[in-house]
Amino acid sequence: MVTKEGDEHGIEPIRTKLEKDEMLIKEVYKLQGIPKVLLRNSIPVNKTKEVTDDYEITPGYVYSWDEKKQKVITTEKAWEVKDDSGTLSNSLMPPPVVVSLIKQLVKALGI
Repeated sequence: MVTKEGDEHGIEPIRTKLEKDEMLIKEVYKLQGIPKVLLRNSIPVNKTKEVTDDYEITPGYVYSWDEKKQKVITTEKAWEVKDDSGTLSNSLMPPPVVVSLIKQLVKALGI
């Protein structure tokens, strides 16, 4: 990952916005009679193989130095992150998330 300007300040500069967003999301979940579209951008590692194909998972890269060959060795593996509940999950590439959005919109709109 590449850092961006302000990353060194951590979450504090945007904490108020995140708290407000969380409060608004909780209020939206309380609404009745309105179809909800829920998007996930990660899947628990223990479910990944049964519900996705390899091309849907964001790749992660591990770099190591081969002293004998005097070159960098790049190894690709599934990108793993902890979700909001601390569960180890694989990050999804954008296209499957968009497909999920489209499917849910079609169902919600009845088209």
